[in-house]
Amino acid sequence: MTVIIPILFLIGAFSELLALGFAAGATIYLLRLGRHDSIILLLVIACIFGDTRNDLFIFARPLRVVMMIILSSYSFWEFRLGIYQINRFFLAFMPFVAVSVLAMIFSPALDMAISKTFAFVMLYFVGLHYIHHRFRQLHITLLKDIMYVLHLVFFIGLLLLPILPSMVSYGGLRYNGLLGNPNGMGLFTVLTTPITIYVFSKQPNISKRYRSLTWFAIILSLALCSSRNSILSFSLFWMTYAAFRGNSYKGLIYSFVLAPMVLLFIFNIDLVELVYSLGLEKYLRMKDIESGSGRTHAWEHATTIFWDNPLIGCGFACEEYSFIYKFNFKLWATGHQGGVHNSYLAFLVNTGVVGTGLYFGYILSIFKRMGDYRFTIPFLGAVALSAIFESWLFSSLNPFHILFLCVMVWFLVDSRTHELMDSEIGTRDLQPSIPFVS
Repeated sequence: MTVIIPILFLIGAFSELLALGFAAGATIYLLRLGRHDSIILLLVIACIFGDTRNDLFIFARPLRVVMMIILSSYSFWEFRLGIYQINRFFLAFMPFVAVSVLAMIFSPALDMAISKTFAFVMLYFVGLHYIHHRFRQLHITLLKDIMYVLHLVFFIGLLLLPILPSMVSYGGLRYNGLLGNPNGMGLFTVLTTPITIYVFSKQPNISKRYRSLTWFAIILSLALCSSRNSILSFSLFWMTYAAFRGNSYKGLIYSFVLAPMVLLFIFNIDLVELVYSLGLEKYLRMKDIESGSGRTHAWEHATTIFWDNPLIGCGFACEEYSFIYKFNFKLWATGHQGGVHNSYLAFLVNTGVVGTGLYFGYILSIFKRMGDYRFTIPFLGAVALSAIFESWLFSSLNPFHILFLCVMVWFLVDSRTHELMDSEIGTRDLQPSIPFVS
């Protein structure tokens, strides 16, 4: 990896086609060597740089798709060899896929709908089979390697800030690091933080100096990007994690005493006035707080699209087609860019009430099986809050969804490991297993 990545970026700076060819060849070469940890790290790196707007890294966008196709094909091959069977969690994902395919009947852009639906299915197929199996083999070592890659993104971005500020800032104003925009950097912070906390807690041999440097880089990146949504999600995670990581009484006190007090404070104080009194109005961009940087108009527009096909929606890419290819003047006038910027509305528009219920019901069912509620509940809360203001959870090949999926898959593997360790051989279920289902 230390050789492949620099060569890949060097080639990508000159030719996108050559970079794709080299990456495909390197992936196949690593598969032959059995270096699956390096391949997963390469996939994470491709998803991270696929989010950037820098022309030097534009080759990473199609690279994500190429790698997903290769890994999906390899997973099918491993399945045929009997290395693993169809994951039952992937079978539970199929009803949502069926609704998404059926919704294509109403799609205004069928070619985009097919490609985006296929990419979404590939992500979960690879995650619940290929990545799941590698976590079972490599355990927390793989999660630690992913964490180091994420930290490297923070370190490089901050090092480039005084040298090439225009490269790592949005319009020369807000910091976005190596991500595509400041809100992306904020989301990256929110999803990296739980992984960092978990690995640090399980790997005491990591030096205190490195831990301090990492937290400094993460908090500084969050402060510089000034993403309001991410600051709230980051704070929510830390508050709930601090409450639940102790004993049960501490969690109860937080849930029934501290949390209601915080809510009463929020509802009884003028937060806008508080921000102005603290002199933070420019930092938090209070001039566009009412419109949410155009989000409220985008949500209104998404609601009108939703009522056209409320049951099953109009298929993947329907919302994107309406916002980008049929952009209305009100959205443009508010400075709004991109899609609906709300994961829940994105699912409702594209897959309707049925598809949205199936997907989020599926996610909740996985979290119930993940165990370690003192960690997973804060993580789910931060994800749920961030999804209100960004539609990253509906998009498949972005750096945030792959990290979200990796965390879920890791805890599924970890909880299963503990179940096997705690169970006794004499109490095993003697009923025959269902063929091809793990």
